[in-house]
Parts: sequence; structure tokens; C-alpha cells
Amino acid sequence: MTLIRFIFFTFVIILYSKFTLAIENKILFKVDEELITSIDIYNQTKYLKNLNQEIKNLDKKDIFEISKKSIIREKVKKIEILKNTSELYVEEQILNSFIKAKFESKGIYNLNDYKNFILSLNLDFDIMKEKLLIEILWNKLIFQKFSSEIKVNKEDLKKEIQQSKNKIFSYNLNEIMFSAKNKSEMIDSYQMIRENIEKQGFEKTALLYSVAKSADTGGKIGWINENSLNKKILYELKKLKKGEYSQPIITPGGFLILMIEDIKEVEKKIDIEKELDLLIRLKTNQQLNQFSSMYFSRVKKDLSINEL
Repeated sequence: MTLIRFIFFTFVIILYSKFTLAIENKILFKVDEELITSIDIYNQTKYLKNLNQEIKNLDKKDIFEISKKSIIREKVKKIEILKNTSELYVEEQILNSFIKAKFESKGIYNLNDYKNFILSLNLDFDIMKEKLLIEILWNKLIFQKFSSEIKVNKEDLKKEIQQSKNKIFSYNLNEIMFSAKNKSEMIDSYQMIRENIEKQGFEKTALLYSVAKSADTGGKIGWINENSLNKKILYELKKLKKGEYSQPIITPGGFLILMIEDIKEVEKKIDIEKELDLLIRLKTNQQLNQFSSMYFSRVKKDLSINEL
């Protein structure tokens, strides 16, 4: 490295250090005993911007709200996890599998890739690794608590597969999940969300208002075949065209708005056992996601969240 480059990088590091030192001691929020500082918000914003380019197009106030909501969600989950386990730890093999599934589209396939990505952003690796641990352990907690309540009828699914057409529709979906205490609050919330969709688009609105796990990625769910959807949701989707979104659909986890980003017809190759296994996993994950939203709302309600 030349002397000029060394001086430049030293200057950048010093400048970054001075900036973080200037803001790190400002406590903004408190979730029970968990503190959220301005540097936490700053780092979360940098992290989310690099995972979702759409965030960069929002104004500063909205970006702040997204980062705040994301960190509060993590703190709530962390508090509940530590009531049920002594430490935030999972084996590296599990971490690698989770990272590959979550970040493969970003070219991040394992913990070492994730570490390099985090360090390239000048973020603390241990702090950012904790975010992954919280996600994994929260999913594990939800499974432990609700797996016995999951209802999947294998025989009914097998019949569906056997009776299904050779060609079916597949939907590329985005979602917004919101909660409301009564019908009046639901109507008001939906009106606000709808107005925001018209102004800023569905993805930005999901970033701001969705309480689903997909919120940080703009509500993206991805491609789902129609035979993997429950009948109530499929009924609502059949009313929509590409680019349209649904009225609120009542689910155990709250009120769900779905938007069809794209539709395609796919040829269905029937491998009954393979299709059955896929459907069981999809139906199980759908129910676990609903239990997760429901349980999170319950846990959050019992915690004190204060702006300082």
C-alpha cells in the first residue's frame, strides 16, 4: 500500500470513529432494560440500506422509522428468547444454512462471507451476528411453542395433488401485515396504508408499516404456486390482476394485504411424494409465520417501550 493510500484510509477510519463517538452515547429508546442509541439506529440504517436498495429512496424521517422499528422488533424478540434460554448461541453449521437461505441473492453463502460483508460496511461483526442469532432462536422458540398446534392433513394434500391440473398459476407476492384492535381501527389503518401505497408504492409502504418478518425486504414473499395457498387467500388473489393488491384478509397473525407483482402459468410435473413434502413444508411455514406474528404482538404488549 502506498503512503498516500495509507494516509487516506487512516483518515477515513479516524473520521468514522469520531462520528460514531459523537453519537454513540445518545440513548433514544428503552425496551424494558434494553437500550437503543443513535449509533444503533445509524448502523441499522447502513445495514438495511445495503440489503434493500429501495430504502435509499425514502426520506430521512421514514428511514429512521424503519430502522427504529426493526431494532425494537429485535429487542422484543431478544428479551423473550433470553427468558427461555441462557445465551444467544447456535452452532456454526446452522448459522451457515440460515445465511445461505437468507442472503444467497447477495452473494453471501456462509458466516465468513457475512463477516466480510459486515466489515466492508465498517460495522461491528459481533453486534450484527447477534441479529442472525435472534432470528434463528426466535424461529426455534416459535416452533417449540406452536409445533403441536400446526394442522396439516397429509391425506387431503395428497388428494389435492392427485386432482390438480397439469398447469397451474404461480404468484409472485408481496405482503403487508398489520394489527388492529377492532373494525374501526382496522378501517383507519387500511385507509392510511392504502394512501401510502398510492403515494410511495407497495414496497416502501411495507417497509414502513408491515409487522411481518418480510418487512425489512419490502414485504417480498416470492413465487408461490396456487396449490400451496389456503382457499381463503387464493379466493382473494383470483380477484386481482398483476400489480393490484387485496383488501385486508383476516389471519390469526393480523390483517394481511397481498399484492401480485407477477403471475405465470407453470406446467406441473407430478411427483406425488416430492410435491407432498413441499406442500407440507409450505403449509407448516405459513402457520408458523402466523403464530410468530401473533406471539410477537402478545410479547410486545407486555413490555414497556419508551422514548428517552
